[in-house]
Amino acid sequence: MLRSAIGSFACTALILIGLMYVLSFAPFGGSSFANEDAVIQYLDFFAYLQRLMSGDASWTFSFEKGLGGNVFAMLSYYLFSPLNFLIVLFDRTELHSFYDLLVVMKLSLSSAMMALYLSQRFDRRLSMRLTVLLSISFGLMQYNLEQAKNIMWLDGVWLLPMILLGADRLRRRNDPMLLTLSAAAAIIFNWYSGLITVMFAGLFATWEFIFVDKKLTRKKFLRFELKMSAAIALALGLSAIIFLPTMEALSGGRAGVDWDALMFEYVGKPLNIFDGFTWGLLSRQSQAVLFTGDLVTFGAAAYFLRRSLSRRLIIGGLVLLSFIWLMFYWQPLFWLFSLLKSSTSYWYRYSYVASFMLIWLTAHFLLERERLPRRPLTFIVLSIYPMMVLVHQWHSAFNAWINVVGALTIYLLWSTYFLIRPSGEKIFSTALIILTMFGLTINAAEIMVRTAYRNVDDYREYSRRQEEQVARLKAFDDGAYRVTQSRPGVYSSQPVEIYYTANYNEGAAYGYRPLASYTSSPSNAQLRLLDRLGYRQNGDNMNIVNVPVLPTDSLFGVRYIFSDMPLDGLKALDELGTLNAKKVYRNEFALPPAFVCNGFDFDSIEYKGNPFEYTNEIFSELVGEESSIYRAADYTMTKVSDTEIAIGLKADGMMYGNVPTVREYNGFISIDGHDLYGWSRWLGMSVFYIPRGSNEIMLKAERPIEDEIEPQIYIVDEEILKAVNEKLCRRRAEILIFEDTRVKLKIDGRRGEKLFTSLPIDGGWTVEHNGREVEPKVILGCLTGFELDDGENIFEMEYNLTGFKFGALISVLSVMILTVFRKVKA
Repeated sequence: MLRSAIGSFACTALILIGLMYVLSFAPFGGSSFANEDAVIQYLDFFAYLQRLMSGDASWTFSFEKGLGGNVFAMLSYYLFSPLNFLIVLFDRTELHSFYDLLVVMKLSLSSAMMALYLSQRFDRRLSMRLTVLLSISFGLMQYNLEQAKNIMWLDGVWLLPMILLGADRLRRRNDPMLLTLSAAAAIIFNWYSGLITVMFAGLFATWEFIFVDKKLTRKKFLRFELKMSAAIALALGLSAIIFLPTMEALSGGRAGVDWDALMFEYVGKPLNIFDGFTWGLLSRQSQAVLFTGDLVTFGAAAYFLRRSLSRRLIIGGLVLLSFIWLMFYWQPLFWLFSLLKSSTSYWYRYSYVASFMLIWLTAHFLLERERLPRRPLTFIVLSIYPMMVLVHQWHSAFNAWINVVGALTIYLLWSTYFLIRPSGEKIFSTALIILTMFGLTINAAEIMVRTAYRNVDDYREYSRRQEEQVARLKAFDDGAYRVTQSRPGVYSSQPVEIYYTANYNEGAAYGYRPLASYTSSPSNAQLRLLDRLGYRQNGDNMNIVNVPVLPTDSLFGVRYIFSDMPLDGLKALDELGTLNAKKVYRNEFALPPAFVCNGFDFDSIEYKGNPFEYTNEIFSELVGEESSIYRAADYTMTKVSDTEIAIGLKADGMMYGNVPTVREYNGFISIDGHDLYGWSRWLGMSVFYIPRGSNEIMLKAERPIEDEIEPQIYIVDEEILKAVNEKLCRRRAEILIFEDTRVKLKIDGRRGEKLFTSLPIDGGWTVEHNGREVEPKVILGCLTGFELDDGENIFEMEYNLTGFKFGALISVLSVMILTVFRKVKA
């Protein structure tokens, strides 16, 4: 058993490391598994974890996430796998090497855990060669290679065999310990994949009890279901110290159920599922790719052709295959396994459970090692699948011919082997095992090539310089302020002129306070406010904060901008140098974190789709008089073609524009012939900066523009902005302490006066005003305000993680219950 696990781990690791060497993956070269969201988000989160481990960041609340927010849900989703803590062994610039090592370890663990499952579940009756081969098939299945870019989901994969082995022990030995502990670990390491895995494990264990147990009775079934439910409930209890505060944190963001996504209908093209058993494909909408090795493709079909198979096992197998099909093409099951959400990216995040079911069928078939019936019907049945795939490939090629033919050839060789059992069987079976491993390796290589990130060297240099730039700024000014960037992220492979990015977690990575972040645990109220003030909300997770919107930045205390171009109203700090083609610019209009204002009557301000007028009204309320920081500018508009609109500018100064649309046109904004910004598209901006002296704005759409276009072109009145800044700064609060989880402010005031702060509201803050606990005012939906008393006012704010104490209590009680159970059982 242990030899099979070690062999499976070693073989998987050697294949992956060999491919990484040949394909020049880090640490051997300039490519990496860390691509798409991995390079946009996860590497920055790993950098944050490095800072956590060195004591330079907070585990609970941080001003380095958006306007400031609870980071615990971010940590529990992305970073709580114990393997992640190996990051202490790596330098900040070597995160790609660390990431690639994690992929190798998690895929190799998937193989090792599957070997342990197969050995114990089938009572060591499966030969070591076949156990290792099926286990490697699980470790190198298509899902693992494609989702290497979403590495936090892979913990649920390698823990799945352990959870199901625990369910088997509960069924056969009445021992829930392994089920409870492994299920708790899955939820703690990554609650998202953990919940998917535990939910599936409960369903699969129920299926196995019904169709495999030879002494099934209603009483035994009900007793087993109750015990399994109790074991899973206990697992949730053990994980409550992590899971409960996570759910509390998510309650202000993406928590809840997407009921609109629950539709009782079939979606996609069901026959496409057969294409997904060939090499080198990636899952997409309506096509789930389930390649788990050519032996598994054959074994899942051959399962039904065994001569000794009982009727109940045949029915059970058909139920299992039907369930696999329905998971991907019947919307209610897709919705259920997407955890009641609308998941329209990284399709079929749960497809690894389907691969597990196919391996189980194959293992059950291989268990007896018996020959298939030598009848024409057997050959015809086994030939249906390759014929269907070849016909589809012929009519509408979905894959490279060499991948299709290669996978089908090994499938047919396995079929032939079990049909005729040739002389020299050992040599022939060894050759098939080698060919199957070859297919797994080729599939892995194809996916690695298709999904690789190829700018590792550029990332190393960018990271080093960015770290230095932040360090220089902190040495220059160690005060309480926010920072934005015009162009975060590595752009060596993209057109340098277009401001188009989703790299919004560099505040967490490098240790500065930003405006935006991109996580799966955002604050909806912050997203909405930033959107209304000109930084467009993009999807459910982020705002587009690229080129600064100066009045908005000033309101939130953005004192510095790292920018690759000069901007109106900003002063270049040449003494801090230029790094990553960006200088440090100072915003002289930035407001302090807290100041006395006129009032909090923001609820009366109605947002009417114009961020400029909305900003004017907010500043007018703050100073107590009309303050038109923005004023509308004249322009002309000409429809050049169905997909292009020209806007002629009739004014000059510090100008911004906004061209809202109802539909999405996947377009760009060109200014005087230069494509600068994304428009009406994913990652497109709303308010955009118009360089001084510009003459024409061109809207370029990918398809005919059907909306009635009404551009908003506004000029910033710098004199009014300066006057507003001076008035509000006169009554600024003294910052005594400004830390992630503790803030202390001091201000002299009079009863009835109001203190505005750009600090985000959160249920975890406890506030004392002159020694007595008070409830702060919620202003603009997500910021914090206070009523002042006569004389000196001292506000002390301390953050405590909501749900943590109650979760810890539940976890302690669960540990006690588990300990008592173990002693009683012993």
